[in-house]
Amino acid sequence: ALVEDLAQNRGKSVVVVGKHQPPAVHALGQRINEALGNFGRTVRHIAPVEANQRPNVGSLSQLVDDLNGGGVSLLLMIDTNPVYTAPADLAFAEALQKARIKIHAGQIQDETSALCEWHLPLSHNLEAWGDARAFDGTATIIQPLIAPLFGSRSAIEILAKMTDRPLAGYDLVRETWRRSGLGGADFERFWNASVHDGVVANSASKPVTLSASGGGMPLIPTGGGTEVAFRVDPCVYDGRYANNGWLQELPKPVSKLTWDNAAFISPRTAQTLGVRDEEKVRITVEGRSVEAGVLIQPGHADETVTVHLGYGRTKGGTVATASLSEDGEGKSDNGGGFNAYLLRSTTGLDYAPGTLEKIPGLYPLATTQSHGPLNDDKVKTEANPDTPVGDPKRDYNLDQRDVVRDYTLAYYLQHVDEIIEHTEEKREEFNKNNLYPDQIFETKDIAQWGMTIDMNTCIGCNACVTACQSENNIPVVGKIQTKRHRNMHWIRIDRYYSGSDLDNPDVTYQPLMCVHCEKAPCEPVCPVAATVHSHDGLNMMVYNRCVGTRYCSNNCPYKVRRFNYLNYSDNQPNFANVTFQRKEVPGPIHSQKGLGREMLRMSSNPNVTVRGRGVMEKCTYCVQRINNARIEAKKAGREIRDGDVVTACQQACPTNTIVFGNIADKNSEVSRLREDPRAYLLLEELLTRPRTSHLAKLRNPNENIRSAVSA
Repeated sequence: ALVEDLAQNRGKSVVVVGKHQPPAVHALGQRINEALGNFGRTVRHIAPVEANQRPNVGSLSQLVDDLNGGGVSLLLMIDTNPVYTAPADLAFAEALQKARIKIHAGQIQDETSALCEWHLPLSHNLEAWGDARAFDGTATIIQPLIAPLFGSRSAIEILAKMTDRPLAGYDLVRETWRRSGLGGADFERFWNASVHDGVVANSASKPVTLSASGGGMPLIPTGGGTEVAFRVDPCVYDGRYANNGWLQELPKPVSKLTWDNAAFISPRTAQTLGVRDEEKVRITVEGRSVEAGVLIQPGHADETVTVHLGYGRTKGGTVATASLSEDGEGKSDNGGGFNAYLLRSTTGLDYAPGTLEKIPGLYPLATTQSHGPLNDDKVKTEANPDTPVGDPKRDYNLDQRDVVRDYTLAYYLQHVDEIIEHTEEKREEFNKNNLYPDQIFETKDIAQWGMTIDMNTCIGCNACVTACQSENNIPVVGKIQTKRHRNMHWIRIDRYYSGSDLDNPDVTYQPLMCVHCEKAPCEPVCPVAATVHSHDGLNMMVYNRCVGTRYCSNNCPYKVRRFNYLNYSDNQPNFANVTFQRKEVPGPIHSQKGLGREMLRMSSNPNVTVRGRGVMEKCTYCVQRINNARIEAKKAGREIRDGDVVTACQQACPTNTIVFGNIADKNSEVSRLREDPRAYLLLEELLTRPRTSHLAKLRNPNENIRSAVSA
């Protein structure tokens, strides 16, 4: 079925091979694309963007040989942590000791710097001049946003210090591009334009013509047993961001795991091993073993275990080493995970044959998927998905509520009139049963704010979650409090599985924050009027009135309110006696900053209140941005225009899933989307009248392929 589908779409298809696959598989993928006539149409080839094409593992192995042979007198390592990330069979830490002088430059003291005589403070990318190339070869001039906060230098400045012409970062980058010859005689015009635009004009790589035909490459069998797949973590990457609390607490896109990595296996593999979530297993590769907690994922390949890199840190900051107690012993309750690098070798960087066995014990994992559940695990299976929406015969096995709408494109086009009619009939029925049928917060002269979320384009990347956290000074609570459902994120992205096949489920992501109900259930139960309605339709929180009864949270059917159980943000003075002693903070800084308090204040958005213990908080539709747009419009003597207000989540979304605006303006983008046939209101039957609407998910599968896979 798949071959037939590709053959019918020659020149309009593309076969994509995962970047972790070996060269032989990539070669086969290119040959298939060439045979389908995709070269020059859907597939464009360019020269490699990387300046150095040498295999990294080979050069690292050569360095280890040189170290062991006593051939290295001085070793400089810039922005890298090979003691932690190098393949285990290289034994890099032992070889490093044989260099006479060891210098490490980095932004944090990690496992590598601990073994070096010198540690040089490295500037952050936002503090340094530089240049880079995009995936298509386009060159860009990197400008710093701020001057270095401490006495740090960039990588190119450190290297320049070792020459006879030590220059500042700006001069180094400028001189490099002057020598390139671009811009001709008028280099100043070229330089100013490139810095202003952010990219060097016409610098993208030109397409090249090639053929993939020729001798094939032999496929290398991985052997029997369990296949171990190594992946960089979707939040902390290879471990370089492990000391970032925002990323540690950010739920992984599919598993919703926080503060840890785990051994991901399929339901069938779990059944074979006799393990459940959070039970321990031992993973062994080439005689090296690690222990991990299990997390079962539908859709995962059988006889395979996926482990994420970047955890199990022993150095690298307080957050990165959260699993270590004061005496250096691991405490899984605090998170931190296991070091999967101990299993990687030079011959198995992405995949390796190994064994998986159950061992006694539990490893507690903190996932947010079960927070505010609508059923056991937000799994929506349809007994008869072909029955039209709204038909009493359409049965959902686990949940009867109309929470997630997803259709195949063929079904949607065939039943779109029924879907619209059903939605309108239900809305009319709901209004008949409502004691207050009028839209009491709708006015002509005042903007009425609303939002639309398109589940068809949401990829669950969590960019909106982190953007909201940064914008609104949302604290990090840690693994223990996350397990107690006390996480503070104002946005959550619920992951729903659908279908009856655990080996190949459909996945839908649903971003959810406060929907700003016009008939908000939280408002009438607050005894101190801390949650009130504004004239432009916002459900607002007056923080200094809140006394923490939590009645509002109990009355919220969407479970989008967050309560400050502990002093997550207002205990900054205590840090002075714990971590931030002046002697540990280098550079010409005054004593207040030396204690760390000033730096902590600088990390907060000054336009948003920092809440303290005992206060309820939630999404405000970025009211500070609304007020700023209102002020600017008033100064210009005009009304707020569509697009003047962009919320933090909307601004960060890479797929334009979130649209915000004035729903009273029928010409606005948000109003247009609210009238889309796919639009619906979440839990509309509760008569809360949400200002946030969702758009149903559409899928366009090839039914021949789907039926063949099911068979």
